[in-house]
Amino acid sequence: MNYTEALAYLDSCIGLGRKFGLEPMRSVMSRMGDPQDRCRAIHVAGTNGKTSTSRMAGRVLLTQGYAAGVFISPHLQTVEERIAVNGRDLSRTQFAEAISEVADVVAEEVAGGGRPLTYFELTTAAAFGHFRRAGVDAMVMEVGLGGRLDATNVMSAEVAVLTGLSFDHTEYLGDTLPQIAAEKLGIVGPGARLVCGSIPSEAAPVVERKARNAGADVVWLGKDFGVRSVAPRPAGGWTVTVDGLYGSYENLEIPLRGRHQTRNLALAVVAAESWLDAGLDGDRLRTGLSALSVPGRMELITAGSTPILLDGAHNPEACSVLAKSLTEEFGGRKWVGVLGMMEDKDLETMVRRLAPHLDRVVATRVDYSRALSPPAIARRIGKVCDVEVTELQDPAEAVREACALAGDRGRVLVTGSLYLVGEVRTLVGL
Repeated sequence: MNYTEALAYLDSCIGLGRKFGLEPMRSVMSRMGDPQDRCRAIHVAGTNGKTSTSRMAGRVLLTQGYAAGVFISPHLQTVEERIAVNGRDLSRTQFAEAISEVADVVAEEVAGGGRPLTYFELTTAAAFGHFRRAGVDAMVMEVGLGGRLDATNVMSAEVAVLTGLSFDHTEYLGDTLPQIAAEKLGIVGPGARLVCGSIPSEAAPVVERKARNAGADVVWLGKDFGVRSVAPRPAGGWTVTVDGLYGSYENLEIPLRGRHQTRNLALAVVAAESWLDAGLDGDRLRTGLSALSVPGRMELITAGSTPILLDGAHNPEACSVLAKSLTEEFGGRKWVGVLGMMEDKDLETMVRRLAPHLDRVVATRVDYSRALSPPAIARRIGKVCDVEVTELQDPAEAVREACALAGDRGRVLVTGSLYLVGEVRTLVGL
């Protein structure tokens, strides 16, 4: 199977096997020799910040001399972005090999009466298989949805991370924060350490109860570890001092916009400390973090002479964080927004939180089956604010129009969907 064939195979599996449950994944893993059990792991769940924290945890482990495999989802531009070893995404050849291995095993499983795997399950299995072949020391696995029944949960991780908690995917996870917490905390296994970010007070008892029942040790951001000081860097990003569990790490520089990334860094540092059961080499940590990159998260680029900020905020909490970051880092400047979104999102609340920062909006359609149409986006925006909306089906046209509307001194904000951000990155040649 070559790369093109691997993509076609994955696409043919979209929509298959959508019944929740881990048994099909466990059966395939068993046929593959249980690669998920071959090295120690960090498992990352949460409503927002999972990809950033996962990438950071992998980078931190790499700075300490450990080979780290990182699995994230969704991808922005190419599916092989989901699987990386030591900060490098798989090559097309490596990805095709990883999918081929899984496809052969799934064919055996289906022939024996088992069900086919979903797109996400296939890429998860491919990551486990590739990490075994690469001989990594650690796996950092980002949950796709929830936690308890997520395909990544066929492994037993020594370290679990809950980045935070808010409302998203309520049709699957429940419509209260305690229900959502219970689903996400399904990744916490016996004797694990649970590293907790900012958790709403009504969900905290669920965290404590889950940790107690699992015999897990729970540590809290802001109580057991945290960010002691933060200062903005002139070129963007932050100089941070993190107080971990085993030591303090001063003057860490991260080239990422958004103050919330400093909290994600603290989670990643403590996850790595917990994996090591030891403190980190601060000098190596400082040097290694300078190469940190999290595309599509407050990523400032230019198209011609127009600054464009790409941010994949796709739920109300993420939009609140984005709005605060816009105020802190760019002052009261208004933006021309390019907005694309999935039909299951709380568009009205998201727009209310971003509206004070928007001069105009260009509504567009993400190339995805669940995407809202531009007229639907415009209609729903009109119900909550009086921002003028232009409707353009093609994201390329939408970005060109937004840049024209912004003029020589304006700025463009692309948000609402990671899929849209990925399309725009491709359009501008990133």
